[in-house]
Amino acid sequence: MTSSHEHAHRDIHTRIGKDSEGWAAKSTLPFTLPGDNDHEMRLRLYTYNAGKHKGLVTRATVHHLKDGFETHALFSDYSAIVCQEPCTRATQKAVEAAHRAALSNLDNLVELARAYYANKREAA
Repeated sequence: MTSSHEHAHRDIHTRIGKDSEGWAAKSTLPFTLPGDNDHEMRLRLYTYNAGKHKGLVTRATVHHLKDGFETHALFSDYSAIVCQEPCTRATQKAVEAAHRAALSNLDNLVELARAYYANKREAA
């Protein structure tokens, strides 16, 4: 299932379906840093079954778009687990509920990602 949502004046594209690990949800939206309109970036939320002992996990990551490709540099670009909950069965309903909960906190997640990059700039 694919849907598009409007949230706080941002276009969000959400896809819920099965991948190699079972039910998963992925939302992508444009992401900008204050004063930096030269780089096209995306914030992605991904909710998935992380295994029997980890349950459902929602991770937020920032990706750079260049020449038609998305890149994410490990240990350099923003990545955080924003929600982790025990789950015996990662059903479509459970994945949708966990993902919806993460989306309800989207404004805070955007601010956390911006703060991450601001701290990197200050440290450089």
